[in-house]
Amino acid sequence: MSTSLLRDQTSALKQSFHALAVAGMLLAAGSAPAATTVISDGTFAASNWSLQIGPTTTPGITAGDNQVTSGGDPGSYLAVNYGPTGPADGILNMMTYFTGQSYSSQSQGPISSISFSADLKNVTGLNIVFFGLFQDNTAYLLDLPGLQLTSSWTGYSRSGSTLNNFLSEDYLTHPNLLNGDPIEFGILTSDGSFGGFLAGSYGIDNFQATITSTPEPRTWVLAALGVLAIALSNRMNRQGTKTRRRTGN
Repeated sequence: MSTSLLRDQTSALKQSFHALAVAGMLLAAGSAPAATTVISDGTFAASNWSLQIGPTTTPGITAGDNQVTSGGDPGSYLAVNYGPTGPADGILNMMTYFTGQSYSSQSQGPISSISFSADLKNVTGLNIVFFGLFQDNTAYLLDLPGLQLTSSWTGYSRSGSTLNNFLSEDYLTHPNLLNGDPIEFGILTSDGSFGGFLAGSYGIDNFQATITSTPEPRTWVLAALGVLAIALSNRMNRQGTKTRRRTGN
């Protein structure tokens, strides 16, 4: 083997090791840049919101929601109500959630954190509510403390909430934020009383959930490896052409 040919092959091997080293660094990086998805509503059309009463709610307690076209902060808002007031003890767990847009961790990337904001107003009763999400027919509330509502429109927010911050109404399970079914977002009402249940109502306006996700690294790593492989192949082909010209083959 000629010295020139040996030198060319050695150079090609160095290029291969370089490509592998770069691939290793890409894999070690572990994740692509975070992406952000914003889900929001300030109109509250009836077709875009749904309400579900949880299984731990005392039988006989009912709830509903409806769009109110004026008196919001500003404009229209969503009115949520429940009752009736009665002498018996009662427990209420219900989720009011936005169905106009959902988030799929399977197609949009695993969720690393969720931030919420909304304008809320107490109308009747003593309302304490929670930001929350709805997945697989189960409501998950954002952990304590709850949001103590006042008689005037007030902005509330919670930022950077992760998997362990969300619990089902029985406090036993967490949602699947990594590769689960689609998720919808909203407000959860949890109320209980002894010595008589008190009906209540409140308003929701300018609701927003901001989802921060980190796409799986496989796609972008494979793309980078593909680019490196093509570049390496082209370099080796050029070197092989030069070698054949020098050796006369």
